[in-house]
Amino acid sequence: MNNGFNIDKAEIDNIFRIYQQRKTNEEIDYINTAHKGLQGLAKKLKTDLDSGISNNTLELRRQAFDDNLRYREPMPSFWFFVKDAFGDEILQILCVCAIIEISIGLSPFTENPGYDAFDGIGIVFAIAVIVITTAVTNYNKEKKFKQLSDENFKKFQVVATREGRNINISDEELLVGDKCKVDMGMIIPADGIVITSSNLKIDEASLTGESNLMRKESIDNCLKMENNSGKLPSPMVFSGTTVKEGEGWILVLATGPNSASGKIREHVMQNKEDEESNKTPLELKLEDIAEDIGKFGLWSAIITLIALLVKLFYSKYKQMYYKNEMLEDFIQKHFHNGTYDKTASEKINNQTYYLIDNYSIWSGIYKDIFQSLILCITIIVVAIPEGLPLAVTLSLSFSVKKMMDDNNLVRHMPACETMGGANYICTDKTGTLTRNKMHVVTLYNNGNKVNVNDIDHEHKENYSSKFADKYYQNLKDALINNIDVELDGNGDIIMASSSKTDFAFYDLLRGFNENIMKRYQQLDRLKFHSDRKRMSTIVKRDDGKYFIYMKGAPEVVIGACTHYLKPNGEGVYEMRQEDLRRLDDVTKEFSSLTLRNLAIAMKEISASEFNSFSNSKMSTNHLNYEIEKSGFTLIGIAAINDALRPGVPTSVALCHSAFVKVIMITGDDIRIAEAIAKNAGIINPSENYLSITGKQFIERIGGIVCKTCTMDTDKCTCPKTMGQARIKFGEDLSEEFLASKIKKERVHDMESFKQIVKNLRVIARARAIDKYALVLGLRELDNVVAVTGDGTNDASALSKADVGFAMGKTGTDVARDAADIIILDDNFNSIVHAIKWGRNIFDNIRKFLQFQLSVNFSAVLLVFVSSCIGSESPITAIQMLWINLIMDSLGSLALSTEDPSDELLYRRPHSKREYIINYTMWKMIIFQSLVQFTLVLYLYLYGQTFIEEDNPERLAMIRQLENCFGDFPAEVSEFKHHKVYYYIMDGKKSSWDPMKHIRRNLDPKVCFFFDREQFEENQINNLYEAYKWYTSTYGNTVHMTMIFNTFVFYSLFNQINSRIINNNLNIFHRILDNWMFIAVTSVEMFIQFMIVQYGGLVFKCNKEGLTFSQWEWCLGLAAITFVVNFVLKFIKLEALCRFDWGKVFCCPSRNNEEDQLLEEEDGEQQDPEPQDTQKGRNIELSEY
Repeated sequence: MNNGFNIDKAEIDNIFRIYQQRKTNEEIDYINTAHKGLQGLAKKLKTDLDSGISNNTLELRRQAFDDNLRYREPMPSFWFFVKDAFGDEILQILCVCAIIEISIGLSPFTENPGYDAFDGIGIVFAIAVIVITTAVTNYNKEKKFKQLSDENFKKFQVVATREGRNINISDEELLVGDKCKVDMGMIIPADGIVITSSNLKIDEASLTGESNLMRKESIDNCLKMENNSGKLPSPMVFSGTTVKEGEGWILVLATGPNSASGKIREHVMQNKEDEESNKTPLELKLEDIAEDIGKFGLWSAIITLIALLVKLFYSKYKQMYYKNEMLEDFIQKHFHNGTYDKTASEKINNQTYYLIDNYSIWSGIYKDIFQSLILCITIIVVAIPEGLPLAVTLSLSFSVKKMMDDNNLVRHMPACETMGGANYICTDKTGTLTRNKMHVVTLYNNGNKVNVNDIDHEHKENYSSKFADKYYQNLKDALINNIDVELDGNGDIIMASSSKTDFAFYDLLRGFNENIMKRYQQLDRLKFHSDRKRMSTIVKRDDGKYFIYMKGAPEVVIGACTHYLKPNGEGVYEMRQEDLRRLDDVTKEFSSLTLRNLAIAMKEISASEFNSFSNSKMSTNHLNYEIEKSGFTLIGIAAINDALRPGVPTSVALCHSAFVKVIMITGDDIRIAEAIAKNAGIINPSENYLSITGKQFIERIGGIVCKTCTMDTDKCTCPKTMGQARIKFGEDLSEEFLASKIKKERVHDMESFKQIVKNLRVIARARAIDKYALVLGLRELDNVVAVTGDGTNDASALSKADVGFAMGKTGTDVARDAADIIILDDNFNSIVHAIKWGRNIFDNIRKFLQFQLSVNFSAVLLVFVSSCIGSESPITAIQMLWINLIMDSLGSLALSTEDPSDELLYRRPHSKREYIINYTMWKMIIFQSLVQFTLVLYLYLYGQTFIEEDNPERLAMIRQLENCFGDFPAEVSEFKHHKVYYYIMDGKKSSWDPMKHIRRNLDPKVCFFFDREQFEENQINNLYEAYKWYTSTYGNTVHMTMIFNTFVFYSLFNQINSRIINNNLNIFHRILDNWMFIAVTSVEMFIQFMIVQYGGLVFKCNKEGLTFSQWEWCLGLAAITFVVNFVLKFIKLEALCRFDWGKVFCCPSRNNEEDQLLEEEDGEQQDPEPQDTQKGRNIELSEY
């Protein structure tokens, strides 16, 4: 070997692979044949099994096999999160729009340089709010997660043998070849093989899902036990597993990234890279709507540009045509019968030059075209929902903070909304559905069945109603003296044996207010063993008598009993066959209720019997002692269970009502798993269901294969990442080609998978690969899958799922790193809260979209129509800035902070492909925007006929200036040199003298601008400047102010409508529960009032504000939105979608095939009507 050792990482990995595929003892045979046993393996690693490794080889071992450092992501800086937030594509597009808008607004070609840049500045402000809010939220949640990780990430000291000395080193200093000691309660720090052991039992549940403890022995002992008893323990141990019993020494074979937990972490990181390249359902929906709205804005701009150019060129053509015609008329008047008139010639040369020169008509066309382009860009910017990213950010940030109160620590913000679309939850049992804590439920003795929960634990005298005094004394002595727990001076537990039943009896005794410290003298203890199935303790009582107390499996303990204790505790009955049958029926009944049975018995022995036992103990088979075989008196049977967490059945029922299917995945026996699933409500007895083992599941679906090469994933050699693909195929190949060669997993037999998952409720005896395959298959079918897990083995499934939930208390570091959400209380109920919040986020985003698009569409139409009819927009730039602020920042704050209601759990989840705007929303958006546009346009064109100005004299002055300026042709500069001009109005020729016109029409009341008698031809162009000065000094008219005020209040009232996006008529439903909405809307209305009444000059409103009656007009007209909303509730827009054009109109991003597929899925998901005569059953796998 080139690494300096006679073995490499690949060969060590091969040993563990053989173990994982073992049926009997294949890995032992392989080590013995290929490496000449443990000694030969140690020799290849340059390890002495007595003295350990040499310090001179430490660096060589690090280079050859890697170190054992556990990977921990450093806490990123705040600026990292700022940069990450700014990476959103929509934000980048908005930045480009903002730059364009500001650049155009500051250019000299605009009408109001500087003011026209406010809209772009508003977009920049919105982007800054989005980035800062996202960065702060992500930074805080990552900080919280790091604190949680730091609490659980603890370096611990291990004992290793180096150069003949046992030394204490950090677990991260271990290297391959080290001889390391493992003790009870210790988490094994690296993969290895047992050298020596003493009753070593390891809990591998976090790695394999196996709930039973795994016995570990040296290779030699494994072979001896195989020959003697047929048992097949293994010498292989794995990092991340826990020593529950015994102690031993191991030879370290794999560390760090090469260990079992390290490989799982690498797989998790690979899944994360794959998922990061795939967009979340929310991101896909937002991209769809942004693309569609962008198309709308682009086509609106194109149509507007075409209309403006046609209008521009037509007007220029008319001017040129009529100028040439007028020139011809002029010449005919001054040339009589071909006679040359010198005076006429001078007039032609001096006075009609500009009539002849067509170039003067077309000289300003480039500026006109540029203005048209600016207007089109404005339409595109107005159409883009720049407030949408802010609404999404605020809604997610608000929900993340609130979800913490529901014990959900969100690591990835999009996971909040994704959970709202979840239609499958794959959940663990232990610790999630159950408490992961055994407790005694029932005590049974000779027909007397006592429910422990019915006992009043606060008053000891109440026990007499359930137990006779002497019976209770015997029961108490049997329990206090035969539980394997270590207590402190206060009687609190320090450490318990591997059996959780000791915890259960400990809690029972504490519940009975017993002094557990009051024990008899313990003489000997025969510990529980999975082969013995019992535990016994020999004590010497205070009266000098010797007793042996035993508890264990009913078939073992009852088999050793010849009598049973009378219910009154005074005397015993002889055990008869009918008693045995009755006890057998009781144990079966308890088992059917997912209860674990333990029989409790006692036997009095003599001092000589005890001495005889002590003398023969060392030479007796420790599995079967003579003193335990017979002569016991049965005290009773205790029924113990890992009870469901409070509220789990209710939470599962809520999942079903929310059309979310729950599948339980557990390492327990299938009968126990099925019974627990029934208690939790996962299995409905009235429906057909399927419960299978993980092995059956994998065999039926054919396992997992690679899409690229179609081989099993274990045999697949395809590169896992783009980097590996570049190394294998070359740097010069395209990204698309390399992506097609990367390993991609899929379920082999998808048809079988579809049939199985249709009724699947329980997977028992499940392994990590079973859960991963289930998640992979469900996602292939476009389901949104949530997964819970706590072990290292769950990490792959957690990272593969759409939303991964890791347990905060019992979860491993690897599981938490792979998860999107951490459940701080390890409770399934918290997942239901996450569903509710996810759906609420989706609804809040929809509410804001409905509100903003209504205003956007109305504004686009207003700009388009006003430009086409040749008028200025009724909404000025500074007013549009305020409207954008309402639509973006304040609107998103009001509509994105609604708390969820339980009503959200009584509807179907939204699918991955569901368009974010539904039919009802389109109905509201289209009709509300049309009504708002029509109302404002009508006020703009005809409002001056019925709106009374508060100052008639000032109105007269404005009208005079408007008349003078309004009669001027569009190109004022063209005519400032003429005294006589044939002016074209509506296609008719008329003689028009500008000087006479001004002197005749200009009222004396406005002569403070110019002296009427001193008007000269070079001052005509200043008339427009005078008009602008006047409006900037005295503000806009009441007419224009009321248009602005009505537009804003119509939007604000529509904001209230947008709170309800379904056909519920009550738009004020639960409005008092949302103080944020009330506060923001009130602030918006107050600011609008102040702008209209006191901000006239700044916001281009009437300087003196509006009167009470004018406010009544504005609010009354704006309130029409409530009437429109009410009427639209009764209109079924869905009928339009029966036609092809209707589908395109209602859902522009969904094709007919997708609609049909969604309808089929909806049909499959509908639950049948319950029938009293229907009885469900467990479907046999062969029926598929």
